[in-house]
Amino acid sequence: QEDVLFGALLGNVGIEQHVYKVSNLFCRDAFIKTWNIVADTNEILKSHIEWENHNQTFQYIDNEMVPDFKFIDLTKIPIENAEQQMLTKIIAQRDCKLDLQKQLFKITVYIISDSIFYMEILNHHILFDGWSNSIILNEWQKCYCNIIADMPISKEEKTKYKSYVEYQQKYLKNITDSQIEYWKNYLAPCMEYCANNKLGYLEVYQKHNLDLNKSQYDEYEYNCKELKQVQMLGRKLQISYASIIYALWSALLSSLSGKCDILFGFVRSGRSIPIQGIDKMVGLFIETLPFCTTINKSMKLVDYFEHAHKTLLELNGQTHVAFKKYEKRNFSKIAHVLYDNIVTIQNYPIPQELYGNERISLYKKHHTSNMKMSLSILMEPLYTITLTYNSLYYTEEFINRVANLLRMSIVKIVNENDDSFRVENLIKFIQEN
Repeated sequence: QEDVLFGALLGNVGIEQHVYKVSNLFCRDAFIKTWNIVADTNEILKSHIEWENHNQTFQYIDNEMVPDFKFIDLTKIPIENAEQQMLTKIIAQRDCKLDLQKQLFKITVYIISDSIFYMEILNHHILFDGWSNSIILNEWQKCYCNIIADMPISKEEKTKYKSYVEYQQKYLKNITDSQIEYWKNYLAPCMEYCANNKLGYLEVYQKHNLDLNKSQYDEYEYNCKELKQVQMLGRKLQISYASIIYALWSALLSSLSGKCDILFGFVRSGRSIPIQGIDKMVGLFIETLPFCTTINKSMKLVDYFEHAHKTLLELNGQTHVAFKKYEKRNFSKIAHVLYDNIVTIQNYPIPQELYGNERISLYKKHHTSNMKMSLSILMEPLYTITLTYNSLYYTEEFINRVANLLRMSIVKIVNENDDSFRVENLIKFIQEN
């Protein structure tokens, strides 16, 4: 949350927008009642951040707060025109700013007809993560359907987010110097890059005359069914498919930059700590850690994937808190982040009914970040790859090239049957394409 707050104060980042098409009867009273129930169940939705006139920054839960609703009736115009007008408003919303010290969870409803409406959820990432988003939406859908069907509803009692905060506060007191020293040794191969992180690995591909204080984000999303074969390859090699994806991204960065020491951020759920019901809690649990590797071109591809897997296993035993302490001690005057791109594999439990279901489906999504480029991979059931990038840094043409190279690399490795195929062969394949 501290990192998200820093990014939000530095620029207008951290705002998330999800728009869902709902094919169901629209009842305004039932809609409001449902969201009030969801907000009461997940009190983090009623919170904001305070720091002015205080000695420290804290998250304040206002039990009297209710979600911010806005209803736009488009039923009096043809559906095609209504949807176009709605899309214009949705895109315009992406430039809005959320005051961190006020309401951070807003809902806009675009009513197209009696049985079709679009629900736009605008929130700040400082409140909750993607895992939480699926929990919130699933709870809303079940509750709303029960209310309009005049069926009984039950409020679920959950473990409060405060329990997670208290756990972390206790853990902070037990961080040892040896835990912090681990990160110094782990990042040693990439120290030169860390110390000179001005434009990042791909500066040669960035636009000229950059204004480093501005950002404008676009997305490139595409389906990649071969990701399912990556999962199968991981099972065959008895390693995580995340290891394969991180190894491929490392090879791609190496091919584009010409560097062998590679560093990028990767996101883990942060929900492995021993708190009862943590898998159903709503809040910000994710941790972003550095994935640091030195590309050994002579290594067999299978060994390369296994090496990435061992790195991940080792990192899973290390603490995010110790890393942040090390980062602050050594890099606070150099850069607010050690890397300019991150990889997120969205493998959290998404209820099947939320995608492609007759009643509700994802229509649009957008988020802002302080990263120049973010790779987001959604596994089953959709198997999609999304590149979110700062278009003031990178051209659309370059991002398309990165996307195509990644897809081609995935196709190449899942169909490669030559046991002698090496990392240098993969890098040569990328460079030739």
